[in-house]
Amino acid sequence: MKNHFVVLSDQNEEDDLEGFVEVENDTSKENESSIQKAKCKYCKSALSYSGNNGTSHLLKHAKKICSGRHLKLPSGQLQLKIKTEVDGTTSLTVKEKQKKVIFDQDVSRRELVRMVLIHEYPLSIVDHLGFRSFVKSLNDNFKIISRNTLRSDVMKMYNNERISLKDLLEANEGRVAITIDMWTSK
Repeated sequence: MKNHFVVLSDQNEEDDLEGFVEVENDTSKENESSIQKAKCKYCKSALSYSGNNGTSHLLKHAKKICSGRHLKLPSGQLQLKIKTEVDGTTSLTVKEKQKKVIFDQDVSRRELVRMVLIHEYPLSIVDHLGFRSFVKSLNDNFKIISRNTLRSDVMKMYNNERISLKDLLEANEGRVAITIDMWTSK
């Protein structure tokens, strides 16, 4: 005779049994203690969790077999990860939840233009083989633009920033003094 009931009702082993919802209590063998089984709600495996077995193998199953799908944290709660270094020291780090990244070609192009302007890279950087392979390794979907397209994007950004600055200065009721100092260290 098999009885099905929810595992997490009256057990203190809630943390180890999370994700294992159904339990079978097999009492078909007479004069032996009943074998309690927890059924994985993801892969449907039935694993015993009483007697000498304990519950640590359920946690191993959840982490390795079902890829940690059992270990979903409530929103806002962080999980700590123990990191062991080569020299034997250990440290705690916050394990970040992976968020789904949506690729946008326009945003990536804008960021490429900003990078070239901020660091004063030559426009020919988009022609460099090392840069191309690096970008390809980050996201295979990014279509690398030509040097001329990069120049056009730089000029568009310049004109947009120029108009924005002009509007800001026109809206200002006070006076503005612009000073430029050019020097070289040579």
